[in-house]
Amino acid sequence: MLVVAYVVAAIVKVSQRKHRFKEFSTRWEKFFTKWYSKTGQLTLYSNDLEWLEKPESSKVLNAIKLKGNRVIIYLKKFDSSIVRDLLQCKVSIYQIADSAETDHRFSIREDDGITRVIVRNKEVEEDKIVFIETDNYRDPYLVSLIKDLLKLSNVQVLER
Repeated sequence: MLVVAYVVAAIVKVSQRKHRFKEFSTRWEKFFTKWYSKTGQLTLYSNDLEWLEKPESSKVLNAIKLKGNRVIIYLKKFDSSIVRDLLQCKVSIYQIADSAETDHRFSIREDDGITRVIVRNKEVEEDKIVFIETDNYRDPYLVSLIKDLLKLSNVQVLER
């Protein structure tokens, strides 16, 4: 039984990479600017966009705006002026139903048959934010589960 537990732990460790940052630090900003700037379709799932209103997020926000119609954002709260700016950049924004409850925030990047995801669970963080990163080859179950969550979110599209 101990050997099975060890093998399972090793598989999980190999299938995911962890990223730890102080929120809005230079490392945080560089990571997300680079991640969001890469080619392919980008999908973000979050309660709100308050995190993009901070000056330390300006390069991250610009990377999202530059992708334009290759970005889809799922949100619960729309009280940010950034929503209007993103809609003008041809970003698609969908409203998440109030019944869709999760402690997780995530981003998906799809390009050339590879789906990469980064997932944050705010409930387990202490002094730094933690993201796990994986893809459909290393952890197809997690990627599939995240895509299912999007389907179950009962969304409405916002008009541009």
